[in-house]
Amino acid sequence: MAGILEDLLGRKAKMNVVTLRACRTRTCPSPKPTSAWPTGTSGIGRRHDLATGLRKFVKWYVESTTA
Repeated sequence: MAGILEDLLGRKAKMNVVTLRACRTRTCPSPKPTSAWPTGTSGIGRRHDLATGLRKFVKWYVESTTA
């Protein structure tokens, strides 16, 4: 995600990576990735992939902060 934003904004991100001690000692619960996405009667669903969504967000943000 950071790489996509760097490309869209034309700037290099300042990274500050922090590791969690509990996860290094394996005492934290492991995340269970899922491909499920809320759909159906709620009307919620994916409309874009990550790159497209970030591009639209960056466009909106830049336009709304320069107005």
